[in-house]
Amino acid sequence: MVSLETVLNNLGTGVLGSYNCSINGTIKKDSINNIIVLINSGVNWLYSEFLLNKRKTTINLVEDVLEYSLNSTGNLIEVLNVFYEGSSLEFVALDNETIQVPANLVGSIEVEATYKPVDLELYSPNELDALDPNSVDIDLPVMYLKALYYYIAQQWTISFDTGAGVKSPFHVGNNFEQLLDKEVSRLKLKGYEADVSLDHNKFINNGFI
Repeated sequence: MVSLETVLNNLGTGVLGSYNCSINGTIKKDSINNIIVLINSGVNWLYSEFLLNKRKTTINLVEDVLEYSLNSTGNLIEVLNVFYEGSSLEFVALDNETIQVPANLVGSIEVEATYKPVDLELYSPNELDALDPNSVDIDLPVMYLKALYYYIAQQWTISFDTGAGVKSPFHVGNNFEQLLDKEVSRLKLKGYEADVSLDHNKFINNGFI
């Protein structure tokens, strides 16, 4: 978990410091909503790339019923595994939230899936005036922040930058894309995996810690 204030400060003094969205190392107020759009997009992408929010859900089986919905209200990214009596079970994903299991099963199944994070809300002008970024939390482990910053910078150059205020030839989208690719590769080489349930948040390093 990291605060919006931390992310805005690091962007303003770092990868976006030479862009017209910041002044003297501070993200300008009228750019905050655009930054939030990219934060939401980047965090969602990282959750999908690294399976940062995995949960297991128990579903009680009903006789002669083969199709089951996880009813995740649109927050589910992907069903990863289905377990029956402690063993992996073959299943068919009918859509993003519905699975079909084999016939003649009794008892219950355990479904492991990965879910989206909660998006930050955008602010009206009056709300921006009263905004305390330190009170707004972003549900992302700090180890992924560098990847998030590169993602935001790369997307900013595509979506929002007007070209004004860019002081260094280093700050172009393709360079940030290369930096993002390298950071993602570094994280994957370290083998980070997040085991997240409704009541605990434990990060492991595939046996290396």
